[in-house]
Amino acid sequence: MAVKNPPRPTPEPPPWRLGCVHVVVLVAALAVGLSLASMASSRTAIARTDASASGRLASPPATEYDALLVSRTDSRRVLLGTQHGLFATTDGGRSWKPAGLRGRAITSLGQVGRIILAGGPQVFASSDDGGQTWRRIHPRGLPSDKVIALATSPNRSTVYVLLLGAGLYRSTDRARSFTVVSPTVGPAIRSLALTSRHVIAGDISTGVYISPNGQDWLHTARGMIMALAVGGAKHKQVLAASWGISRSSDGGRRWRTVMHSHAMFGAVAFAPGRPSLAYAVADDHSFWRSTDGGVHWRRVTIR
Repeated sequence: MAVKNPPRPTPEPPPWRLGCVHVVVLVAALAVGLSLASMASSRTAIARTDASASGRLASPPATEYDALLVSRTDSRRVLLGTQHGLFATTDGGRSWKPAGLRGRAITSLGQVGRIILAGGPQVFASSDDGGQTWRRIHPRGLPSDKVIALATSPNRSTVYVLLLGAGLYRSTDRARSFTVVSPTVGPAIRSLALTSRHVIAGDISTGVYISPNGQDWLHTARGMIMALAVGGAKHKQVLAASWGISRSSDGGRRWRTVMHSHAMFGAVAFAPGRPSLAYAVADDHSFWRSTDGGVHWRRVTIR
């Protein structure tokens, strides 16, 4: 449901807001997790149950996992952003080692060209050598480096960055400079992703929103969203992480749950070089792999 020029807000709980556009989300009391059910006007919900898991734990001993980025040239190489810095695997998640920005909370990862971007509440950094070394960056037009979420486009030079208390910004020159898209953004946005036509935002309280311009938004799923990922041959497949994994095959408009879990999934990512491959990580230290575009998942174990 999209709303333009709505009535003046009342003292009721505030609407999810971007710029001058308020999207009023009419959601009943949320069930624990996400509930999969049909909603009017193509709105969908995403639900929670259980994931069966076996094998040894395969992810680093961090308190929270927030971001994944798969190498464009080697799908076994994955960067993981945690509350304690970056970790990397070169064997598809069976072993991990520290990979920089130690002690920094990294909540978002993205790549434009050969540049890898890492963002968090107190850092915005880049690497031009595959994540071997990092440097702090202060692009023109960004008022701070307090990054809540960032998203990059695999086929363009576009980068979106959401800053704490400062709004949504866009770059068209690979993060060298930014312009403001919307100065005011709802407080519960945690993740961003880009399809070929839309910006997708994940809200930890109210669900998924899609927009053609970062200002006019359509609410397409309700519930808790911790992470988003876009992939597939035409970049129309979208994965959402929460109490399990949900999947959309039409750019984020309609959703279905593909894996249920009692563990919270904090990060999910497609492999750019292999459109059918995706990874996800849960806060119970389990690392997961899909080879069919996120439809079915198998837990990665240490050999």
